[in-house]
Amino acid sequence: MLSSYLLQASHHKGLQVQNTKGEWIDCPPIEGTLVVAIGQGLEALTQGVCASTTHRVLSPAAGEGARFSIPFFQGVRGDTDFEDLEKVGVGQVPEHVKDQRRKVLERNGGRLDDVEFTFRGGGVAKTLGEATLRNRVKSHPDVGERWYPDILKSIRAEQARARLQSDDAVAAGQGGGVAVPAPISKTVEAH
Repeated sequence: MLSSYLLQASHHKGLQVQNTKGEWIDCPPIEGTLVVAIGQGLEALTQGVCASTTHRVLSPAAGEGARFSIPFFQGVRGDTDFEDLEKVGVGQVPEHVKDQRRKVLERNGGRLDDVEFTFRGGGVAKTLGEATLRNRVKSHPDVGERWYPDILKSIRAEQARARLQSDDAVAAGQGGGVAVPAPISKTVEAH
């Protein structure tokens, strides 16, 4: 995914995005506008200079009716492999650009290694399409349980291994330098 465009077609609030401090910010519907989000494919192409938008949707309260939204996703071919992405990407990002991004994140309480990067993490997925599917299964475990149980099982195993590595690092006095994905429990996406 490079970017997404979302028309919030009903009056319901519910869409939230996460800022660099980890806070959830409401994105209420504004008539005549689209919500534009950066996807992980664009983050990959820019080597993290453009950070993907982590977001979630809270369901309307009972009796308030259904929330409707109309998304449009811009991306590249699903069978594109990561080597192809690197060939058309921005090339080597200058260190001063990376430092500038790092300083912005640090000023706001975040770190570059806070972001779980679905596409490169673990090397399981070979193509952008596989990585996108794994991200969707991770974000929607109820769908994964029904339609993609093998993928969901693999994701949960990866998360368990990462938690063990983090626990081992803490026990060895090395601190928590390993970014550990949160267990699958709610719909949160970065794409």
